[in-house]
Amino acid sequence: GTRRVQRVSLSDRDVWIKRYNRLGPRLGPRFQWLFSRLVRQPVLRPAPLLDAEGMLEREVRQIARFSEAGFLTPTVLYKGQSAIVLSNLGQSVERQMKAIKTDPATHDAFLVRCGLELGRLHAAGLCHGRPHPRDFVIEDGRFGFLDFEEEPAAVMPLATAQARDIWLLFLQVASRCLKPETPAATLA
Repeated sequence: GTRRVQRVSLSDRDVWIKRYNRLGPRLGPRFQWLFSRLVRQPVLRPAPLLDAEGMLEREVRQIARFSEAGFLTPTVLYKGQSAIVLSNLGQSVERQMKAIKTDPATHDAFLVRCGLELGRLHAAGLCHGRPHPRDFVIEDGRFGFLDFEEEPAAVMPLATAQARDIWLLFLQVASRCLKPETPAATLA
């Protein structure tokens, strides 16, 4: 394959291949680190920049941590030196929201559910790192987490990392909601 993250249909199921040898210069995290230093806000620090093997190990470690705490995560089907193969959990919350934009109540219920599940995650002593509707799934009523490339608790206290999670999620809620009461409902 040529893409860093690629969905592949096998004869009996779909899987995701995630390659870490195509990380590129990663200017975004480098700029974020510099910016956090300039404005002296540790909450803005990115997770440590790692090589391909370190990124892969962090993702596998985070999947195991979330899974052990009882959260739905993809299963690691294969782990190489620079790629992993993950089970498919279904469509992301973001894709499901796009499909129902004409139904504001159902659309925004997805955002409220994201807030609820992030709260459950935090109560379990974890943080996601970049809570975004594209990194969550709801399949058959079960909520799951995807994409564990960030690990803010490695560079800041857990409570600060969780506060950052809330801030990042609410940026999504405020910019995507279709009903004015959704941000308050999500916070509740």
